Amino acid sequence: MPKNKNPWIEKLLSWHGHDQGGVSVPFNDRGGNPLRDEHGDPEVIETNLIKRLRDLARDIAEGTEAPRWIFLVGGPGNGKSEAVQEFLYALDRELQCDGKLVGILKQKFSPAPLVPWNVEVNSDDSGLPDLFKEKIQRLIVVQDASASNNPRSDAANEIVNKIVDLATHPPSLLLPVFICCINRGLLARALTVAHKDWGPGNEVVRIIEALIEATAMRQETLSENKDRPPCWPLNLDISEVEKQVCCWPLDVESLLLPENHGGSSISPVEQIIEKAIVENEWEVSGRCADCESADLCPFRQNAIWLRNEETRDNLLSILRRGELAISQRWNFRDTFSLIAGTLVGNWNDFAEFDHPCEWAHEKVVSICQQVQTRPEKAVAPAIALVSRLYPNAMFPVPMFLNLQEKNLTEKITLEVKNSITLLEKQPQTHIQNLLRHSISPRLDPAFLSPLKEDHPIRKLENSYSQSVEIGNQRWDSCSGMSKVESIFFTLLKSAEEEWDPLSRESAQILEVLKFLGVVGVSLAKRSVGTRLGYHTNEDYLSDYEAVIRDENALYDLTQELRSLLGAGGFHFNALESFGQPRSEDDWLIALRGDTMPIAPITPAPMGGGDLPAHDFPFIKIVNYSIPLTFDLYMALRLRQDGCESSSLPASVRAAIDRIRHLHAGQLCRDQEAFVNGRVFYEIKDYGKIDLPREGESPRLREMR
Repeated sequence: MPKNKNPWIEKLLSWHGHDQGGVSVPFNDRGGNPLRDEHGDPEVIETNLIKRLRDLARDIAEGTEAPRWIFLVGGPGNGKSEAVQEFLYALDRELQCDGKLVGILKQKFSPAPLVPWNVEVNSDDSGLPDLFKEKIQRLIVVQDASASNNPRSDAANEIVNKIVDLATHPPSLLLPVFICCINRGLLARALTVAHKDWGPGNEVVRIIEALIEATAMRQETLSENKDRPPCWPLNLDISEVEKQVCCWPLDVESLLLPENHGGSSISPVEQIIEKAIVENEWEVSGRCADCESADLCPFRQNAIWLRNEETRDNLLSILRRGELAISQRWNFRDTFSLIAGTLVGNWNDFAEFDHPCEWAHEKVVSICQQVQTRPEKAVAPAIALVSRLYPNAMFPVPMFLNLQEKNLTEKITLEVKNSITLLEKQPQTHIQNLLRHSISPRLDPAFLSPLKEDHPIRKLENSYSQSVEIGNQRWDSCSGMSKVESIFFTLLKSAEEEWDPLSRESAQILEVLKFLGVVGVSLAKRSVGTRLGYHTNEDYLSDYEAVIRDENALYDLTQELRSLLGAGGFHFNALESFGQPRSEDDWLIALRGDTMPIAPITPAPMGGGDLPAHDFPFIKIVNYSIPLTFDLYMALRLRQDGCESSSLPASVRAAIDRIRHLHAGQLCRDQEAFVNGRVFYEIKDYGKIDLPREGESPRLREMR
């Protein structure tokens, strides 16, 4: 059988954000969305915004009242350029341009030598039909508002000038169709420029302010839908442009929820995964179907695993809980990098080879040649292949390296440790760092240790604690090993059998056996857990996922929050440090007052016709709204389980202390509350300080 090179595997490496999956420009084959159909044209990933823009293009073509100025707001990698391109394709179709509008736009967006930051199409451009002249007249596309044709000009000035041009458009003419990609930082700078040049209350200033209010994650966002500023269109009290301006924040809605994306039956992330693992890119002659290394190839094994709908759903569930755990949405650029990295890897993983398949062939040959005669020499290539299986690529944290083994000089044991150490030293990409330092500590199945005896991961733990052989048998009964895993774990079993715990050097041997057991159980739990959808913190995260939109469940948490902030009255240590652990009884001077008013926790909004959904339930305390993040939710659950406030995570303590400091700042200035006796300072073992009348000096009432 031949040693084939699958071009699709090499193509997947171009999905990384630092490769062709990076910066995108409309109608440019490089960068952005790497998905292409059989004709090489971009393959649209269906989202809520894409559906909105198609509907908008139809409304404009039909002359229906609809916004004509569109601002797509968000950071890099959120799909702004792809959305612009699909809107322009939709306009071409709806205006019956037969590709002429797209042809003009492609020509105008051609590098000369740089790609222009904005282009304009007028009814004077040749070849456009009368319908374009009747419905559009003037089309302006700003593909990157942070750029400029003149390196000496400020991008904020440029975008303000564009808005001025639109706002001062002659009322007798049809308003232009304007679509712009912009980030929040540039919007804030543009507001400063507009205030300086045009003054408060000007139409330009009011438009930019409305854009910021509608797209920023601020107090207004943490409100019920009826109180949130609308996006589509903006709520502008400007007669000339009323209902003409709309915007959409592209980094708020999760790409892992199909219901947020135009009624599509599968989420955008699943659309991307399905494209990556499509069978006709893998299981064909000349690629994986007749390849000599197919049975042991981790790339092919990943694709086979993820073609199983249940396994794929389990991965999607873990990714969803990961973004809930760290309060960070997966954007398109990171998603492409993640899928490429977990299915295949990165080019630096195959630095000495021209093709990832060459790397796989070399490892497979090494295993086949050495596994029978010199099994210790088969360990390194086996570990390299196992590390590229997607469960280990998803959680690149070899936790068993924390053990400090000494004098591990025997054959396979030493090879295992050295091979893992080399993997640990490989350079890390942005996505690998995100997985290693943010996702893995919260979700890695290797850290999961369930209490239920019948849990598959608990059974694996119990079995590997007895021996690698018993653990391997248990693994086979709950979730089959891949062939390369079978080879590696057979080597691990053989290594364990070489050691006699009853020999003279039993202390050292027990350390070696512990090391082998930890290696085995860690990799086994990670492989089985990831494919079956199990992960650490799964109870808390699954509950959090279920309650963020459940009003009744969130109401039950409100009482625990009240207790955390002082259910029997407000007590504030006037000498405490912000965010530091504190003992409940360790205070000298305290501000005391009424219980802090806390409204029931409000569920995260589902979004609606003019608003996007987001994932943050919120808590209204006094005049402030704070999001119920996973860390805060977990703190409330830990409190329910009896955890002391001083043992809560530092980030949670800081968030709670901020609320308490804000409330204390209001109370200590409320003279009426002091006079009425609702607020006072207490000095431990001495008495309390109150205020006899407004305007008088406070006095100390000593204890009797």
